[in-house]
Amino acid sequence: MWETTQTAETTAPPQAVWTCYEDPATWPAWNPDLISIERSGPFSTGTAGTVTNEGRPPAPFVLTAVESGTGFTMETRPGGDLIAQSICHLTPLDNGGTLITHTMRLDGPSSDQVGAAQGASLAAGLTTGVLDLAELAAR
Repeated sequence: MWETTQTAETTAPPQAVWTCYEDPATWPAWNPDLISIERSGPFSTGTAGTVTNEGRPPAPFVLTAVESGTGFTMETRPGGDLIAQSICHLTPLDNGGTLITHTMRLDGPSSDQVGAAQGASLAAGLTTGVLDLAELAAR
């Protein structure tokens, strides 16, 4: 298994960040590698869809856990034996803002190899994404 976590603070309350999560139209604005995301239902556990990232074919995803206003986990199978999880969590701050935590986890027999080859790029994209989300939510 390979994993990286990035965080950012925003002055926006958790609900403002959550609103961005619930609206797939905003995802390309804060996820630098994302071209499109399409869901087949509401932003809730079990909903599936398709995600298209730069330089990759469309991949199916499922929301494996959604805790409204707090966080979610999205799982994709980008190819072969690889399972990619995006784990997003919101922590309210005493000042009314939010700590946004995004984790990218790769699992499966090839996860260490893929992490070693693409980890720096994945971590950089995660950093940009969490910072852009913090800014977008604060507008």
